[in-house]
Amino acid sequence: MGSKPSKPNGLDSQLVRGILATHLPLELADEILGDVMYGPKICASEHKHIELSASDGRDDDASWRYLVTPPLGSHASRLGGEGSAIKARMVRFRICSYGQGGSSQPELPSRGIEHDGAYSWFEAIILRPIPPAEEKSNSFRKHARGNPASPSSSDLSTYGTTLFDDGGAKWVLQCNTIASDTPMDHEIIWTRGNGCGNGGNESGARFVAALQEGDRVAVIARAKFPRVNYVESIQVDIYYD
Repeated sequence: MGSKPSKPNGLDSQLVRGILATHLPLELADEILGDVMYGPKICASEHKHIELSASDGRDDDASWRYLVTPPLGSHASRLGGEGSAIKARMVRFRICSYGQGGSSQPELPSRGIEHDGAYSWFEAIILRPIPPAEEKSNSFRKHARGNPASPSSSDLSTYGTTLFDDGGAKWVLQCNTIASDTPMDHEIIWTRGNGCGNGGNESGARFVAALQEGDRVAVIARAKFPRVNYVESIQVDIYYD
């Protein structure tokens, strides 16, 4: 019989990191663990076709909360026992989508010839619990998935959650290519250092470092001027120590 795939927990990750760190600089040990995507993780995925038209929103500006993850640190095993800190070290986003239409509006920064002016894109936000929020936050996840529009302050506080604000409160995640009619797979990886992807994405500066235990990550689909964002599926994996 074949062996089952390994599912490392927090203890495993810390122990392997410690072993590597006895032979390598800690930064290199972290980079190796990130490259092989070893360690415990929080996963969330949604496979649901939606067609988000900018004309559905006010002033041709539409948004849709497509996915909200469970809290960071759910069912985590701590090397230092209860009370020890849990830290995110990498977030991987996988998006299958395409967009139609383009615009010469200069609002979004340049991302290359295939993405400039697409004006259908995705954003990531951090949802932080308001203690005590265990029960309310679980309700928020059910409420938030598939709920049109970005969260308002009153909406979030009702469910025991607040929008973490790091000077912008949201991170541009991925832009669709211009006037495409074929679903494309995008993979974006953000770490404590630099981010990477397959074009049309942002680096996610400070996103992973800002995540705290109990936080959730939400992915928002966007469309403007009036364009259409076709979304097939999104998956988010949060790797942590």
